[in-house]
Amino acid sequence: MLFKVQDGTLEEVGRIHDSLYRQWMADLPQADFEIIRDALNEFINTNGHGEIITTSWIPGSDWTNTPYQPLYQAVGQDWDMARFFFGLIVWNVMLNRPGPWSFGRYPRYDGQIIGLTYFRIHIASMAV
Repeated sequence: MLFKVQDGTLEEVGRIHDSLYRQWMADLPQADFEIIRDALNEFINTNGHGEIITTSWIPGSDWTNTPYQPLYQAVGQDWDMARFFFGLIVWNVMLNRPGPWSFGRYPRYDGQIIGLTYFRIHIASMAV
């Protein structure tokens, strides 16, 4: 489950509504998606200790011969679109992770664009 935290309350986030995501997924073989999904879950469980990740720290700057290379190919070898598609796939993975998770963008300085940070939340103390 994925929740948006705002003013101390939680709002559950549903599915991805982006038409580009659906288009790109049609161009990504299911086997490649499963490899990407498994790599992301392994990263979350290992590097993120099942608690926290920041998307821009996951794939690295060179996706050659990594599980993420097929994303680049699925979007016509457009680097910016591949990174966007990667973010949407992470969103999908987080929607399907066990337990409640939330997200935010935490740049180091004003104007810096950084990937989303996802973190496990404990909803007993928050209003839903």
